[in-house]
Amino acid sequence: MTKQSIPVLTDTSLPTEETYLTLINRYIQLIQTARPHVKPIKYENGSLALAHILWMLNKMLEPNYRPLTSTLAWISWCQASLYSHDLINIKHEKDITREIAKQLKQEALGD
Repeated sequence: MTKQSIPVLTDTSLPTEETYLTLINRYIQLIQTARPHVKPIKYENGSLALAHILWMLNKMLEPNYRPLTSTLAWISWCQASLYSHDLINIKHEKDITREIAKQLKQEALGD
């Protein structure tokens, strides 16, 4: 998969583009593994349904992706859905996100 450009704010306290891409791919794989029958479907009014979340995740990987709110808001919505479907644990996700960001920072610094 080629690396896509995702708009990210410059505030260094927020996740980086690489962190977002890692989480997006992780969540796609999680849904496809846990619920292989689910296909991406856009719900016009939004939804916590896994089909809509899969659509959102795939949309974020498109080269022309521009969120109406923010990528962080989209990721948070996806996490809320995954949590409501018992596919993730919030504390575990926070730990994973921190670890991903830490590893990516170390890689960027050449450690």
